Amino acid sequence: MATNWTPTIPRQTHTATDWLHLAMRQVGVWYARARERHALAQLDARMLRDIGLTEAQAQDEASKPFWAR
Repeated sequence: MATNWTPTIPRQTHTATDWLHLAMRQVGVWYARARERHALAQLDARMLRDIGLTEAQAQDEASKPFWAR
């Protein structure tokens, strides 16, 4: 006799430590993004040409807030 048992996938629960880890990782991403945009803003036209960017593109990227992709 067959049973109609279907296995259930347990729902993943996050602990406070998991949330803290995720938050710290996100802050690290934001910090790196802010540093990179600051460094980009410091490049002169010759350096920007070397990496294939115009001054307008660099200014546009550098002016974004740290949380924006």
